[in-house]
Amino acid sequence: MQLGALRDVASRLEAQTREVTRHVNQLHNLLARVFPELDTIVRQLSAKNILELLRKYPTPTQIARARLTSLEAIPRLKTETACRLHEAAKTTIGSLTGPVAEAMVRTLVDQVRFSQKLKDQYEQLLIETYRSLPISNHLDTINGIGEVTAAVLTAKIVSIERFDRPEQVVGYFGIFPEEKSSGIGPDGSLRPGPKTRMSKKGNDLVRYYLYNASMSAVQCNPAVRALYRRLRARGTTGKAALGHAMRKLLHLVFAVWKSGKPFDPQHYPWDQTAEAKKATGHKQETNPDQQVVTGAPSQTLSRTKSDVNNSPSGVDFQAVRSQTSMQQVLELLRFEPVETRGDQVRGACPVHGSTSPHSRSFSASLAKNTYRCFQCQSQGNLWTSGRL
Repeated sequence: MQLGALRDVASRLEAQTREVTRHVNQLHNLLARVFPELDTIVRQLSAKNILELLRKYPTPTQIARARLTSLEAIPRLKTETACRLHEAAKTTIGSLTGPVAEAMVRTLVDQVRFSQKLKDQYEQLLIETYRSLPISNHLDTINGIGEVTAAVLTAKIVSIERFDRPEQVVGYFGIFPEEKSSGIGPDGSLRPGPKTRMSKKGNDLVRYYLYNASMSAVQCNPAVRALYRRLRARGTTGKAALGHAMRKLLHLVFAVWKSGKPFDPQHYPWDQTAEAKKATGHKQETNPDQQVVTGAPSQTLSRTKSDVNNSPSGVDFQAVRSQTSMQQVLELLRFEPVETRGDQVRGACPVHGSTSPHSRSFSASLAKNTYRCFQCQSQGNLWTSGRL
């Protein structure tokens, strides 16, 4: 009964979140004609201090006429930002001015603030409903995941028994990369090669709160923080690293909910050095359930370097590797490509056993002997396999 109420409140929160976004976009479009310089100075138009500023001084003419001390008196408005706004208002190129602009800006500001107030009320109601659940899933004990995010995840997952592996939860919410198939960029220029971006699949409400949770988790959650720092040290962009952080949080959600125990940030020394992890035998971001695609599909070869170079059977794996190609492996797996472009083939993934005849999630390079699946996140070559 309580779970049904939680789902109802989450649905109302989702609708209200979209309403807030709609009103913010309308205000943004209006200010592009009234005060276009504002967008280059402030980072978030929906911030309370910016809305307070626009409520008192809706046009650049009024901002320019106001005293700088009056702008600085607005709560949480930095002095530097106030100075920049004051100077930009004096030389604005806005085309919409006068009483009409003033009335329209104030009306939209009021709509945004009212929508935000309703959203806050739904969040509080969602928290209260989550607290009243008869059995706690302890998701709110995961560092970075607050009660609102825990409630949203609970409402959308319903039962963790629906999933056997954490990758299924990740796929359910679309937290995985997809290839950009278009060869033309937003600016009209040709893209140099295939690129990936975060999938747009999954529930918008979960992605919104999970993204905010990941920004907090990279600071306070030892597991996510260690992953984020490691990726950034390798040169991964901030947005891509946050995508990995979102995925890591879903793995923790799966583990905590399945175990029925609160999250313990000290159960493993996440922040230890790479040398210490290697000494203890820990391998980050590996999946014991993932088999390796090899020339002998009925067997699973070990991925450790010691087993390859020092096999007790005396097999020269280096020689075997040089005589095996991706084409041979795919033929053994009875892989039938749906699309072929040069030495690149795409089709249904043989790793997780995709049965769709039109699937193109699996991509293999016959020249490089590498493969990747954009659905199960498996990637590697003939001898290694990994997860994004």
